[in-house]
Amino acid sequence: MLRKIAFLLLVLLQIDTGVSADTPCPAGLVRINASRGHLSDQGTGALVDGGWVLTASHVVRDGGNVSCSMTDGRSIPCTVVYMDRVIDLAILRLLEPTDIKPIPFATKLPSIDETVTTWGFGAGTLKKTSGALRGYVSSRSQRPLDTYRIRGATRQGDSGAPILNNAGELIGIVWGSDGLDHYGSRLPYILLALHKFALLEKVTGNNMFNQGK
Repeated sequence: MLRKIAFLLLVLLQIDTGVSADTPCPAGLVRINASRGHLSDQGTGALVDGGWVLTASHVVRDGGNVSCSMTDGRSIPCTVVYMDRVIDLAILRLLEPTDIKPIPFATKLPSIDETVTTWGFGAGTLKKTSGALRGYVSSRSQRPLDTYRIRGATRQGDSGAPILNNAGELIGIVWGSDGLDHYGSRLPYILLALHKFALLEKVTGNNMFNQGK
């Protein structure tokens, strides 16, 4: 896993990829269900290589029971193994195996004004949102430009949704919307979080890490 993530980071800025005319709903799309007592929250996630599920950290930050509804109809329990609150990213581990095809990582960053696509389960229904990449912003003051700004609003429940290029490859994870545009963590920062998690797990054997405040 470490070698693959490192390789993707190296080639991300230099390898071109083919594109298709449309972006179909990926098999690796996941609906996140989190419950704690009488409280519940729902979001969206992305199954990626290695059997991990990526989502927004605020979807699962309150803990409790977390499960993933898969596109094959199964509901699989999972555990939160890593949270980075700075870029609003969480990594989940499925507690049962799945044969569903994961969403591949892109090997090329999107260009400004390129049309990208988000699939999410906001409002309890599956919806595709496509819009032009407007630019990059910072998730917090004095932070690098770690966030995409994309034209078009997403809904409550779309948090954690995969942002895809026209080849159906993952370029980011949605974390919010202002009613006009939506925002998501950029792929290089997601890969760095995965790399950091893999290193920490290998060294310490722990299964839960929190970064940021």
